[in-house]
Amino acid sequence: VNAEGGITMSTSGADGDACILVPHLDANQSAWNLVTWGTDKETEWECWIKSGANITNAIIWAGLKLTNTPVTATDADQVMFRYEDDVNSGKWQTVFSIGGTNTVADAGIAAVAMSTQYHLKITIDTLRIAKMYINDVLVATSTALTDTIDLIPYIGVEADGAAAVKALDIYGQAISRIAG
Repeated sequence: VNAEGGITMSTSGADGDACILVPHLDANQSAWNLVTWGTDKETEWECWIKSGANITNAIIWAGLKLTNTPVTATDADQVMFRYEDDVNSGKWQTVFSIGGTNTVADAGIAAVAMSTQYHLKITIDTLRIAKMYINDVLVATSTALTDTIDLIPYIGVEADGAAAVKALDIYGQAISRIAG
């Protein structure tokens, strides 16, 4: 629990340790396995996070994916934000994958800073075009995503190359889609 609200996720302190906010996907355990968040349903997802006090040798990722890994080439279809301190000069990257073709780009904003709040948002419109926002600034627009792909929201933090604990505060997450 975070004293300011939300939760704080922390790794265990070894290289490769990760902590991931994962929806419960087992049958009959929650609505997550009964409701689909498809590319064809005008899905909107957003989260409010705060980077930890130690972001050196860290990876932070958040968005709509098929698996809960920060690796950009794992999912054939996805839309996510990604930070890794020694990649892209420590700035946010936008990632979208369409049928196995990955597009990774600099989000075009300043480097990720320690203990800083970020509002990350993805909207997918009727044409399956994803728009990605950081702190209400449009930072990327995809081409048409693969039709009727059901994505899963994930938020994670991972230690990358060092044994120090990495933390991420999550103040909230929301997802919606059209009915039908």
